Amino acid sequence: MNIEQVKQLLNGNTMKQPDFFTQEDLELLSKWRDRVYDKNNPMHKKVKKELMDNVWTKTQYWAKELVKRVEGYETYNPRIWMERGWENEKRVSKFKKYTWARIFKKGDINKAIFFTVGASAKSKALVYKIDHYGVKESPLSAEQKMLCSQLIPDKVRYIQIPYEDIPTYNWKKLLDKTEQFIRENKILYNRILDEVWENTVNVPGLKNRLIKRELPKKGLNKIPKRKFNFKGHDTDWEKRQHDNSDRGKLGEALVVEHEKDILRMKDLDKLAEKVNKVQDGKGYDILSKHEDGSDKYIEVKSTTGNENTPFEITPNEVEYSKKYRKSYYLYRVFNLKKKTRLAEYHEFHGDIKKYFLLEETQFKAHRKNRK
Repeated sequence: MNIEQVKQLLNGNTMKQPDFFTQEDLELLSKWRDRVYDKNNPMHKKVKKELMDNVWTKTQYWAKELVKRVEGYETYNPRIWMERGWENEKRVSKFKKYTWARIFKKGDINKAIFFTVGASAKSKALVYKIDHYGVKESPLSAEQKMLCSQLIPDKVRYIQIPYEDIPTYNWKKLLDKTEQFIRENKILYNRILDEVWENTVNVPGLKNRLIKRELPKKGLNKIPKRKFNFKGHDTDWEKRQHDNSDRGKLGEALVVEHEKDILRMKDLDKLAEKVNKVQDGKGYDILSKHEDGSDKYIEVKSTTGNENTPFEITPNEVEYSKKYRKSYYLYRVFNLKKKTRLAEYHEFHGDIKKYFLLEETQFKAHRKNRK
C-alpha cells in the first residue's frame, strides 16, 4: 500500500452511524477466528461479508468518531479482516482473531505507536489500549519494539469491556468512555513517542520494569586520580551492608523477571521456567536462556545512581567474564527506584575488560618473608 492509499484511508468520509456492537457480533468473530478462508466456499464468503459489514465497520466508525472529538489525531483502519499463515505446509489466509483501528497524532503514522480500539475474538470483548506495531514490517527497530513493550504501563496496555456488559452500552457511552481514556493518556502517549524515537524523557507511571538502553559511546580514557581523605567519620556498616544487599537483590529480581518476560513474549514458556538466581561465588548471578536453549550467564550490577556511577566487581567475576565470554553478559542496572521497582540497564557481552577500566579499591595483605 503506497502513501496516497494510506492517506485516503485516514479518516475518510463521514460514515453513517451503524447499529451498536452486539454479543452476536463477538460470537461470530470468536467462532471463525483462525479458520482457513476458502474463497470458493459460499459460507466463508458470507461470513466474511457479515464480519466486514458489522464488527469491522463498527470498529471503523468507533475510531472515526473518536478523532472527531479529540483534536490533532487521525485514524487508520483498512478493515484487513484476514491474516496470512500456514496450514499443512501451504500458505493460507485465515480469519483474524480481532478487529482494530489505530488512532495517532496527525502525521505520526510512521512512528508505529498508537491508541487502538477494536474487538477481541478470544475474550469476546471490546478493547482499547496504547499499543505499537510489533510485526516484521514495522518501522520500529527490534530495540524500539522492546522499548515499547517496556514503556507502555500495564494500566493502559489492555482494557476490556467484557462480553456480559455489551448490552449495557451504546455509542454515546462507548465514545465518552474511550474519549476520556485518550484525553487522560495523551501526555503519556506523547512521552512514549519521544522516548522511543528521540530518547529525551522518562515515562511516568511505570512500575516493576527494567528498561533497556542503548550502550553509551562516551566513557573514561583513564581512571581518575584518587584523592585520599584521612578525616575521621562514623560509618554504620550494618546499614550500609543492608542497603547494598537490598539494592543488589532488587536488581537481580528485576533481571530474572525481565528475562522470563522476553522468553514468554516469544512463546518460550518452558525456557522461561529455567531462568533463575544461582548460588553466590559462581562468577555470575542469573542463569538465563537464549531462544535456541543455550545458556546465558548474567552478572548484575545495580546502583541507584546514573549509568556513570562506578560499581564494585570481584576478581572472580572478572575472570569468569574472560573465561566464558561467549556466554557471559553484564547487566549494568542503574537509576534503580526501590519504591516502584523500576530501573534502566545497559547490556555488555563478553570480557568486561573490553568495556570497563578496573580500579583497585582494596587489597588482601599477605605477610612478607623476612630475611
